[in-house]
Amino acid sequence: MLTQIIIKNLAIVDSVSLDFGSGLTTLTGETGAGKSILIDALGLALGNKADAAMVRKDCARADIHAVFDVSTLITVRQWLDTQELLDTDNPHTCLLHRSINRNGRSRAFINDQPVTLQTLRALGEQLVNIHSQHAQQQLLQGKMQAFLLDAYAGLSSLRMQVNQTWQHWRDLKATQQTLQQQLAEQQQLQSLLHYQLQELKAFAPQAEELQHLESEYKKLNHSQDIVNRLQQILQRLGGDDLYETANARDLLAACCSDSGEVLAYDPQLHALDQLLNQAQVLVEEAIADTRAAMQDVELDPQTMQQLEQRISAYYDLGRKHQCEVSELAMRQEDIAAQLEQFSQQQDQQHSLETEIAEQYQRYFELAGALSKQRRKAAQDLSHAVKQHIQELGMAQADFTVQVDTPDDALPQKDGLDQIAFMVKTNPGQAMQPLNKIASGGELARIALAIQVETARFARVPSVVFDEVDIGVGGKIADMIGAKLALVARQIQVLCITHQAQVAAYGCRHFRVEKNQTRQQTRSHIEQLDHNQRVAELSRMLAGADITETTRQHAKELLDHARQWDKQKQGQAKR
Repeated sequence: MLTQIIIKNLAIVDSVSLDFGSGLTTLTGETGAGKSILIDALGLALGNKADAAMVRKDCARADIHAVFDVSTLITVRQWLDTQELLDTDNPHTCLLHRSINRNGRSRAFINDQPVTLQTLRALGEQLVNIHSQHAQQQLLQGKMQAFLLDAYAGLSSLRMQVNQTWQHWRDLKATQQTLQQQLAEQQQLQSLLHYQLQELKAFAPQAEELQHLESEYKKLNHSQDIVNRLQQILQRLGGDDLYETANARDLLAACCSDSGEVLAYDPQLHALDQLLNQAQVLVEEAIADTRAAMQDVELDPQTMQQLEQRISAYYDLGRKHQCEVSELAMRQEDIAAQLEQFSQQQDQQHSLETEIAEQYQRYFELAGALSKQRRKAAQDLSHAVKQHIQELGMAQADFTVQVDTPDDALPQKDGLDQIAFMVKTNPGQAMQPLNKIASGGELARIALAIQVETARFARVPSVVFDEVDIGVGGKIADMIGAKLALVARQIQVLCITHQAQVAAYGCRHFRVEKNQTRQQTRSHIEQLDHNQRVAELSRMLAGADITETTRQHAKELLDHARQWDKQKQGQAKR
């Protein structure tokens, strides 16, 4: 809800500060006094395009500050928080600031933080809806019309189910598309991996096999040298009878004989004698082991060739798979895991197809139910709004909520329907979309009629009406005032009016006056007390020729409006 607006150096306003509250606020003044400046200022604060000509003469810049109470606007606070624009010290208040320089450049701020105009507009659309001949309004948008119809019919829950089902279906389709793209890209890789896996399975690499193969190959490759050196060892130990030179066995035998001889003379040499005898035993064991080792040595060229081929195959596969030879067994496991993942993705694709089909069917069931109930509610809303329009002085006007469901409609976020508010203002005309209405006054009255029926569902907490009473008077003007007051029981309403009957329904009343001197022109806005309201309503009724009868008529208008308000309050309590 708008609580305050401060305007400085805009057009013919040098400085003004206005406080607002809930209910209906009316703004009046003579033609040319500057009533539209308030709409222009508010529009600038909400992100409308700026013009250097709007800056007051001889001033460097114009500034507009608009303060909003967002304590009840949860979605607005969430939006501000998401954009990191929420004033955490005062989260229930939001300040919009627009500054326009003489050169036409402007700056925008939300809670004293600089923002783009796009961001300012995005917030402004959530705060105020302006109905005037020149201002864009959400009511003309198809999405808003669909929202109002659904809210009026109590279809918000069903609409949400349709939305969620559509979102789920779309997410599944996106996942399917991504998966299909991945599978297409992996198809060639999958064929290669199948070949590589079969190759590795046929080769059957083992974790430590290569080390063993290389050890065996090394042994076979040096088998003759091993045999030659074992033969030399055997000869030197004395195990080869053909070797006639001195050997370890004979030398140790001689040593043992000598130690036995001297032991008889010197018992202290017993330890030496034992060592020599042990050495003789060890030499005999070494001779036996050497002979056994010679028998184990294989001189097998065929086996060595087989080992060489197996080792070579290991290194070839390592280069082919670009990994260490010792990692070939692990590489085989990795390829098998990749192929298993591909298989799982293919299974996932089949599951997705089934789930997508189920969600698609569920969407059309829910959307069909939504369409059926929309058509029923559209008849009721059309009748109610048409009655309001005709009561507002457009007796020949017609209004209908059109719900069109194309046969080839594709799933959309909010259902299959194309919803449009259709109007004709005169007999013989064709029904046209609401945004095709040429007259600003007619459009404002139609918007008012729609607001009367849908204000309790409004997403935007404040609405501004300008030129809603152009070309009417008497009972029709009184009816416009009453309906504005009805809307104001649900949301905040600001109305610029030329009719005393309308102004009388305001719970607060501002008057705009223009003061001119030779040097400058200023526009002044002030809130009126009861006596000042009587005077202003008298001026609006009779112009400059104000009589006591005119004053009495003005008082009667205010009394009538108060009685109407009491009556509505009593009906609300019942």
